[in-house]
Amino acid sequence: MPPKILHPKSTTNLTLSPQTYIYALTPYSNGLAAISSAHTLSLIPPTLTAPFQTLTTPGADHTCLASYDDNTVVTGSRDGIVRFWDVSFHPTNPAALLSGSTDGLLNVYNSTLADEDEALERIINHGSVHHARFIDSKGTICAVSHNEVLSVYEGAEDMEGEEKEEEVTALGDVRSVLGCEYVVDVCALGEEEVLIPVGKTEGKPGLILTPLRRGGGGKWAFERDEAVLLPGAHGEEIVRSVYVDGKIGAVYTAGEDGAVRLWREIEADEDVIRTSKTGKSARSSLVRKEAQYKPY
Repeated sequence: MPPKILHPKSTTNLTLSPQTYIYALTPYSNGLAAISSAHTLSLIPPTLTAPFQTLTTPGADHTCLASYDDNTVVTGSRDGIVRFWDVSFHPTNPAALLSGSTDGLLNVYNSTLADEDEALERIINHGSVHHARFIDSKGTICAVSHNEVLSVYEGAEDMEGEEKEEEVTALGDVRSVLGCEYVVDVCALGEEEVLIPVGKTEGKPGLILTPLRRGGGGKWAFERDEAVLLPGAHGEEIVRSVYVDGKIGAVYTAGEDGAVRLWREIEADEDVIRTSKTGKSARSSLVRKEAQYKPY
């Protein structure tokens, strides 16, 4: 079955200089935040329309961006404040801190403990870590390496909080599994709701968002029949970040072309129109199995 299709609704370069890369996106209460290679942190309305609020931070080469709460985002940079790690917080335990590094290790810390040795609760040897996320309330981790190798590591505790033997689902090199050139990120949408965005720049450029779900035997597998295609993506440039807003059925992408793009599907637009007229909430159709995606 061919993937469902989303089409671009709007694009912005945040009025940044040419040759600027957008490294990452993250949501906050009034829209999105973005970091760039121009040492900037920008605040973007959900419609991608100006004006944008952009803070230039000389000397801070941002490499990592995450939401802390509705009104706070956190950056990691090469000035030593947060060293070369991409970090995320546990969805139900804000004290649990996940870090990954080029040394190949995934570490889970209890951030309430000051002593680093005592705070370190879990070590996983995954290989040079590109991205990693908690994907459920039990501490399950999904990680992808710089060699595009993806694995899922089950939580070290069961539902009663008792320690158990760690289980691993090794999905291998995603490039050969999904027929892509690179993995953008691991998008954790909720309890065991994961999307893996992968891209191509040669031939027919595009981005494909493929669901990753736990199968009947307890192992995780890709649901390729429910994949979503973003044709063209950012052309010949690599996509650096993807944010999925299931509430309004939209996808935001940012790339090395310096652009941020908003992608929608027709049913989502119709829902937004109905919302404005009736005051009722829009359906979240982006990740629904029955959603139909049509070109404009």
